[in-house]
Amino acid sequence: KAAEFGDRDALRDIMERAADGVPGLRAQVNRVVAPGFRVSALPPDDAAVEALLKLKDSNAIPAITLASLRSMGPKAADLLSRASMFAAYQQMVGGGRRNLPAWGTSGWEKGALQGLGEPLPIAVSPYGEVLVADVANHRVERFDQKGVADRTWGGEPDIANTWFGGTRSWYAAGAKPGTADGTFSTPVGLVLLPGKNATGFAVLDAAKRVSRFDGDGKLVGVTTLDVEGNLSAAVGGEGHLVLVGKKLVAIWANEGRVLDLKGAEIGRFDIADGAPTGAVALAGGKVGLVFGRQLVMYSLDGFRHGDLVNGTLGDGFEAWSPAVDEKGKLWAVLDTGEVIKFKSPGVIDLRFRLTDWSMHVPRLAAYDSFVYVTSDDKIIRGDALALAEEQAAPKP
Repeated sequence: KAAEFGDRDALRDIMERAADGVPGLRAQVNRVVAPGFRVSALPPDDAAVEALLKLKDSNAIPAITLASLRSMGPKAADLLSRASMFAAYQQMVGGGRRNLPAWGTSGWEKGALQGLGEPLPIAVSPYGEVLVADVANHRVERFDQKGVADRTWGGEPDIANTWFGGTRSWYAAGAKPGTADGTFSTPVGLVLLPGKNATGFAVLDAAKRVSRFDGDGKLVGVTTLDVEGNLSAAVGGEGHLVLVGKKLVAIWANEGRVLDLKGAEIGRFDIADGAPTGAVALAGGKVGLVFGRQLVMYSLDGFRHGDLVNGTLGDGFEAWSPAVDEKGKLWAVLDTGEVIKFKSPGVIDLRFRLTDWSMHVPRLAAYDSFVYVTSDDKIIRGDALALAEEQAAPKP
């Protein structure tokens, strides 16, 4: 690359040395090593490999990949990882998309969402602000009613490979996984914190932190949960955060932690059914947890009350998620594209189809008659009353 390196021929020579080994040894290996064994017999030129790693030039990805084939053990694995990192770096600096469509699109740029298979928690405020925990981008994004992302929390775009308690392939992320207060490492839970004049929010991330932000978006406190183990990357999620009255309830696999609004732990409980795949606040200081097709009500001391939906969700779906609106009414979204509003738990008020396609581990927020669903790294918005009326009308 003439502009950055100064001599494209020299760069090509370095790549050849990394991919094919030191030139002076090639002829000797061809003479004494039988065909089929020559790749492992001729190691890459270490100096050339080191130069390519410093240059961070995506043109070197094939050369580094070939160098990994000429290496063994940890060195080979490290070179393959570096090639993946270069690809992520190129994605980030290679000119991102412009004019992103409303309500998100898959990727890492502002306004884009990235879940890597995990559901994206969503909430909508009384002021029409839609907040999404952008899980794999390690940030929270705020959208207006036109679907434009107008603010993010979590740092600047970077390259990441952190995924819950382990690692995955390098990818371009909307923000680097953060360890400092005010940043996130795989945010898996999101809940609004109502205020007098504005709505704040709290976030649970895979670093076992509950971070609280005020109505201006300013960090006001961080609590590190005293819980066992790490969350695993599992479809449906294992970490959840809900607001029950004036208490924050963090669900970490099969453990529950209860915090006051200042972040102090005031209670804890175990979940007899195991790790839920969804959670929702219920009236009377209770919490509803999703296990299969059941929504099981728990008290915050761990007492199990039983299933609330009693088979009313129907059949033909695998994943679903509950939510409550501003009036405390229970809603549910199924991965078949259907949305249900309940008059009371177990008694259906209306049922309609939001999409004509299957959704992947959806998450739901509802306000007034509008529903907002995240699925496949996008936000789908619909008017529940209008859709239900339209679908109930007789066909001509």
